[in-house]
Amino acid sequence: MGINASVGKALVSGTGKLIVLLLALVSMLALVLPLSGCGAAAQTTGATSPVPQTQPVATTSPPAFEGAPLDPSALEEQYGLKLLTVRLTAVDRMVDLRLEVTDPQKANGIKDKLERAFLVHEATGGLAAGAYSERVGNLRGINLEQAGSVGYMLFPNPSQLIHRGDYVIVVAQDIPLGRIVVQ
Repeated sequence: MGINASVGKALVSGTGKLIVLLLALVSMLALVLPLSGCGAAAQTTGATSPVPQTQPVATTSPPAFEGAPLDPSALEEQYGLKLLTVRLTAVDRMVDLRLEVTDPQKANGIKDKLERAFLVHEATGGLAAGAYSERVGNLRGINLEQAGSVGYMLFPNPSQLIHRGDYVIVVAQDIPLGRIVVQ
């Protein structure tokens, strides 16, 4: 009996299935550990990581913005935007904001401020600035030119400060656009 036949019989047996499962697990860990920051070689050699670099959530007081968050009707009336949802994604390490353009002319007036949007965690005052990747740039996509278009903005949540059921204030540079519950 050759080696190939022995390996084939072992793979069919319960022991063989266990070995294949363990090898698959080790392969997955070899891929995941460097991505999660546990791979020492990538950190010490200065190699660039394919993982998006994000600004961490700070627990300092938020940058100055004036007034209370706008209610939904005021946001739509003044800026032609509607906050749809704020959801946790990527194993709760990212926050996904979805917004809809209702009036392109009004929305374009706030375009530059949306480039510097951030979230304020209402309970702690912690901040989440927009996620950024060296290769891609800001992790956001919104077409302010078309009514009815739905855009997204991603924010880092690496320390998992923001949880489902918490309230966040969406701020576009210095304008508190609204207060919304995290789903």
